[in-house]
Amino acid sequence: MLRTFDDRDGCMNKRKYDLSGISIPASVETSLMRIGGVEAILKTIPDDAHLQQEVEFHKALADTNRLKILHILAKTDCCPCVLKTMTGLTDSKLSYHLSKLEKYGMVEHFRDQNWRIYRITSLGLNTIR
Repeated sequence: MLRTFDDRDGCMNKRKYDLSGISIPASVETSLMRIGGVEAILKTIPDDAHLQQEVEFHKALADTNRLKILHILAKTDCCPCVLKTMTGLTDSKLSYHLSKLEKYGMVEHFRDQNWRIYRITSLGLNTIR
């Protein structure tokens, strides 16, 4: 069975994926062939720029303060003064964490007169459930 696959990554680089020199389980080989081989799988993987965005998104979740903020906002909308009291963060730290969460679409804010009120988005809610 042919087990050599080509991949063109858009930079005119050509790589060969030759699996004939390695021992793989027959079930894995069958599965690979059924879905079109290594090349077919590689075509479904996002480019490095998109993967870097995913990395940054997950980094935004890799902080206990940001997770705490998400859990608070999952219960109720809050103004920064309440979030500051509940998290024990300074104004600047709270602002930093909220901006990270907002940048990746996990929280949003709206105005209520002179107040800025934060709420969790459906994306933010899905990340903590």
